[in-house]
Amino acid sequence: RDQYELIVVDNGSTDGTRQYLESLQPQVRYIRNRKNLFFAKACNRGAWAAYAGNIVFLNNDTLVEHGWLDGLLSAVATDPSIGIVGNKQLFPDSHPVCPGCVWHAGIVIGTDKNPWHVFYGFDADHPLVNREYECDAVSGCCLLIRRTLFAKLQGFDSTYQNGFEDVDLCLRARELGYRTLYTPHSRIIHFVSSSESRFDRDVANHEWFRKQWADRLMPSELERFQRAGWLPPKESRIQPRVGFVSAFNQSNATSEYAGRLVPEWPEGSYIVLSEIGAPDRCSRPDSPHVIRAWSRSGHWYYPMLRYAAGCDVDIIHVNFDSALFPETFLEFLAAIRNQGKKIVVTVHDTLIVRSMLRSLSEMADAFIVPAAANRTQLVLAGCPAEKIRVIRAGVDTWKNTAKAHWRLYCQLLKTSKPVDARPHVCWEGPQMVNHSLALVNREMELALLESNLVQLSILPVGADSFASALSDRARKLETFYRRRMSSVDVHIRHQWPPNWNVPQEGRWVLIQPWEYGALPVEWVEQVNRNVDEVWVPSRFVKDLYIQSGVEPTRVHVVPNGVDVDSFKPGVEPFKLPTLKSFRFLFVGGTIHRKGADVLLRAYRRTFSAADDVVLVIKDVGTGDIYRGQGLGQTIREMQSDGNSPSIVYLDSDLSDRDMARLYNACHCLVHPYRGEGFGLPVLEAMSSGLPVIVTAGGATDDFVDDETGLRIPAHRQVFGNRVIGQFHTAGDLWLLEPEETALSDFMRHVQRNPEHAKEIGTRARAKVVEGWTWMHASQKALERIEILRRAPIVRFRGTAGMLRVEASRSPKLLYVGMLYDYGDPARGWSFEERNFFHPLQRFARQHNWTINRFDFMHLGRKYGRDRMSEMLWEVVQREQPDYLVAILFNPDHDPAMEVIARITRETSTTTINWFCDDHWRFDNYSRFVAPHFNFAVTTDSAAVAKYRSIGLGDRVIKSQWACNNELYRPLGCDKDIEISFVGQPHGNRAETIQKLCSRGFGLRVFGFGWPNVPRLPFHEMVRVFNRSYINLNLSNSSMPGMRQQIKGRNFEIPGTGGFLLTNYADNLEEYYSDRKEIVVFHSEEEVPDLVRYYLQHDSERESIAKAGFERTSSEHTWDKRWGDVFAHCEHMSQ
Repeated sequence: RDQYELIVVDNGSTDGTRQYLESLQPQVRYIRNRKNLFFAKACNRGAWAAYAGNIVFLNNDTLVEHGWLDGLLSAVATDPSIGIVGNKQLFPDSHPVCPGCVWHAGIVIGTDKNPWHVFYGFDADHPLVNREYECDAVSGCCLLIRRTLFAKLQGFDSTYQNGFEDVDLCLRARELGYRTLYTPHSRIIHFVSSSESRFDRDVANHEWFRKQWADRLMPSELERFQRAGWLPPKESRIQPRVGFVSAFNQSNATSEYAGRLVPEWPEGSYIVLSEIGAPDRCSRPDSPHVIRAWSRSGHWYYPMLRYAAGCDVDIIHVNFDSALFPETFLEFLAAIRNQGKKIVVTVHDTLIVRSMLRSLSEMADAFIVPAAANRTQLVLAGCPAEKIRVIRAGVDTWKNTAKAHWRLYCQLLKTSKPVDARPHVCWEGPQMVNHSLALVNREMELALLESNLVQLSILPVGADSFASALSDRARKLETFYRRRMSSVDVHIRHQWPPNWNVPQEGRWVLIQPWEYGALPVEWVEQVNRNVDEVWVPSRFVKDLYIQSGVEPTRVHVVPNGVDVDSFKPGVEPFKLPTLKSFRFLFVGGTIHRKGADVLLRAYRRTFSAADDVVLVIKDVGTGDIYRGQGLGQTIREMQSDGNSPSIVYLDSDLSDRDMARLYNACHCLVHPYRGEGFGLPVLEAMSSGLPVIVTAGGATDDFVDDETGLRIPAHRQVFGNRVIGQFHTAGDLWLLEPEETALSDFMRHVQRNPEHAKEIGTRARAKVVEGWTWMHASQKALERIEILRRAPIVRFRGTAGMLRVEASRSPKLLYVGMLYDYGDPARGWSFEERNFFHPLQRFARQHNWTINRFDFMHLGRKYGRDRMSEMLWEVVQREQPDYLVAILFNPDHDPAMEVIARITRETSTTTINWFCDDHWRFDNYSRFVAPHFNFAVTTDSAAVAKYRSIGLGDRVIKSQWACNNELYRPLGCDKDIEISFVGQPHGNRAETIQKLCSRGFGLRVFGFGWPNVPRLPFHEMVRVFNRSYINLNLSNSSMPGMRQQIKGRNFEIPGTGGFLLTNYADNLEEYYSDRKEIVVFHSEEEVPDLVRYYLQHDSERESIAKAGFERTSSEHTWDKRWGDVFAHCEHMSQ
C-alpha cells in the first residue's frame, strides 16, 4: 500500500458514486468532474495529480486478477527504452461469443494504416498471446506509462473523445524513441465499453487520427502476423476449426450460396470470409456452418488470406467481383496453393482478371463462369478449357446451382496432386553455340536441373550451331526450351549484346560481364531502373559496376565453374603436329583485350626456333564474335618465319572432349590478358592440372593466387575519351597492361623447371575441385534465387521507391563485414553475409533506409590493411552514414582501430560492433576493440559486466544469435532421416555419435571432417533439418571446460520447423522452454533415452517442433534482433 497511490477520477456520475468514493479518502484520492470530460481530459487530470514514477490508467469496466500490477511494473523495469506497457485483457466467461478469450493482446497498424487488435478472440492460453513482444500500441483500458514520458507527451490528446487516444499516445511515444510492450504476465477481465455514449464520436475521432497519422505510419500488420507464424487461426474460438468453402467479395451471394449447400451436403463444414462484412447482414439463421471471420469493411484483407492459407479446409473458393485486389494477391494465392489446398475461382468479368490470368490458370484447379460466352473469352485468353465450368451465378440461382458446385468439389478432391513449391526460373540466352557465354548458360542450367530445387524453362537466343559437337547431357536441355510455366519467379538473362527489354514476368537477373573500366551510362541507368539483381562472375567486375554507380545491393558475384570430371589430368592427349617437348597453350580470341599480342612478343623474345618449345594457340570466335579482330594473319607469318620459335595455330571448333584432350597435350597455359570478366580457359586449365601464367589485378585473382599460378605484374592503362563504340561511359575506360619482361621470365622459368610447374598445377587442380565446380556456382545462384523470389519486383515499385526520392532524408547504414569467408570466394558466403548483412538489407528496405557495404576483408587482401583503412574513412566522409555496423573479429584483418576511433569521435556516425564468441574471445580481443565504438553488442551474458568495467556502461547491448527466416524455413519435405547431426567431429562428438549408432539408431552425420562424408552445401543443410525426425545438436566447443554458448544452430533448426535435441548452453532457458519448444540434455548419457522416447511419441515431438517454430518466428529472427539494437542505440543517443 505504501508503494502506490490510488486516484479515482469521477467523470460526472450522477448516482451515489460521489458519496461512496468520498468515504474512502484518504486511502483513495478522489477527483470529481462536474460533467463528462471524456476519456483523455479525465485521464490527464488524474495523471497531473500523481506523484509516482509510473502511471497506470485502468478503466471502470474491468476486474483485475492477482499480480496484475506487478506484471506491468516488472515489464517496464526490464529496459529503459520501454515507455508504455499494456497487458492481456480477456472477455468475461459470460460473453456469448468468445467466453474467456482474448479481447486485447496488443495493437498493430494494419495495411489500411488503421489500428487493430491482433490475436482478438484467441484462447487465453494460446502460445502467441503468452509471450512479450513489442507492438505499435496497447489499449488505454489498462495502460502503464512512465511519468516522465507522459509529461514529455503532455498527456493524452484531448481532441479525441473516447476513441484513438491510447493509440495516438503510443505512436507519439515511439517518435521520441520509446517502445510499447505487450506483456501476458498481467491479466484483467474487460467487460468492453460499458460507458455511456462510448461510440458517439467514432467518426470524428477516426478523421482526426487519419489527419494526424495517415502520412506517417508504416503498416506493421503483416510483419506481426509473419512473426507469429501467419496467425494460426484454428486455435481461435471465434473462427471455425474446420472449413470447406471460403470466398472473398460477393459476400451476400456467397453467404446465401453456402447456406443452400448445407442441406445438399450436410456433412461438410463451411466458412465465408468477407471483405465487406456482408455475412453479418445476410447469414441465414438455419445455416450454422456459415460463420464470418472478419467484418471490418476490408481492413483485414491480408489476415483473411493468411487465414485461408492456414485453416483446415480442402478447397478455397475465390469468388471474384469488380473489386480491386492488392498487388500481392497472387502471392497469397500461391501460398494457399502451396498448402496443398484446391482452388476454385469464380470469374464474373474476364477483363478484371486478364492481367493475372496466366498465373491464375496454373494455380486454380477450376474456373467457374456464369455463361458460355465467358468460357470462350477465358479459352481465347489462354486458360485451359478443361478447367472451366459454366455454372450460372447469382443470389436467385444458388438454389439451383448448389449441386453443380458440390459435384465439382467432389471431382476435384478425387484428383488431388501434390503441390510443387519450387521457384519458377526462366533462363534466357544462347545455348548450343561455341563461345563461353553459351557454355556458362548450359552448365548453370544443367547444375540447376541436377539440384532439383527449381522448375526451369529455357528461352534460347540465336540458332543452335554447335549442338552436334556437344554431349548428350548438354543436348537434353532442348527438352526445356520454352517450357510452359504458370508464372515466373526469377528471369535470368545472359547474352551479348545485352537486351534491355524488360521481361514480362518475374524478378529480372542480368548476367553481364564487363572488362573495360567504367560501364556505359545507359547500362547503369537501365540496371538501377529495372533490374532486380546483376550477377557478375568475379569481384573485379562487381567493383566496376559499383564504381560506375550501380546500387551496390543489386550486384552479386555468382562465379563460373568447370566440369572437373571432364577437365582433369590423365585424359588422352590431343594429337598436335609438333615434336617439341614443352608446349605452352593459349586459349581465346587473339584480340587486343586478351593480350595475344603481348604473348607473341614475349614468346618471340624469350625463345628461338632452336628451343625445344612450342606455343599452341587455340583461337576462338574467328567466324563470329571476333571476326576480323584477331591476329590469325600475324600468327601465320610467324609460322613461316624460320627464325621464330615454333607455333601451332588451331582456329577450328573443338568439342568439349577435344578441349579436355588439348589441355592434357600441353604443359602450361599462358593468358596475359588486359581485360577479362572471369577467364574460363584459365579455370579449365587449372582443373586439368596445368600451371597457369595470368595477369595480376584482374578477374582471375578470385581463384589464382601465388600457390596455384604465376601472376604477371600489371598497371592500369586509361584509353579513349570515355566513349566506347556507341556508348558514353560513367568514368574512365581502362585495361590492365601486363609487363612483358615478367611474362618472359615466367615462361622461361616454367620451361626450365617442369617439376615445380607440375607442383603448381597439382595445387591448382585441388583448389578447383574444392570450390570452383559448376555445382559450387549453382549453389550461389540458388541462394540468390531463394532470396529474390520473396523480394518486391524493382520495376513494379512506385516512382519514389524506384528513384529513391528524398533518399537523403532517410537514415544511412554502412555495413562493415566480409562477403566471402575470409575473403575467399572458394569458401563461399561468410556466416556474417547470410545472418547479418541480408537481414540488415531487409531492415533497410522495410524502414526506407539506405544501406551500403564495405567489404573490409576483400579490400584488405587486395590493397593491404592500411589502404583499406584509409578507404573506410573516405567512404564515411563521402556517405556520412547515420550508423556504421561492423562485424570485426581479427586484429590482423580488421580496419585500423585508429580509424574506427576517429569515426566515432569526429563524425556524427554512430558506430556499433557485434562481438562474436565473447565466451572465449573477450579477454584477448573484445576488451581492446570495444572502447573504440559507440556501442558493443554481445551474446554472452557474463560479458555485460566486463564491458561496463572497461567504461562502456549502458552502451553495451546484450543480444543473441538468431534465425534468418528467409533461409531457414519449412520446406514441406517428407521426413526420411531418423536422426541427423550437422557439424564437424570436435571434442567428444564422434564418441557420442558412435554410441547412438551402436544402439541401432538410424543416425546420419553431415559436415567437414567425418570419414567419407562430403561438405554439406548450405541449401542441403536446410533440407536435412526439414527431413529429420530429430535434429541433434552436440557441444559446439572443442575447448575443454569452456562454458557452452548459444549459437545460430539453436535457432536455425526450430526456424525450419525441425525438432531440436540439444545440449544445454548458457542461458538457453531465456529463449526456449525445455520439453515445450525444444528438448535439452545436460549430459551425453541422457541422449539415447531421449532419442528413443521422442521417436516413439510422434504427436509430442511434432507439438514441440511446432511450438519451437512459432517462438522462433516471433522472437528469434535477425530482423527482430537488429530492430532491438537500433532501438537501444536511438534511446541512448537522445
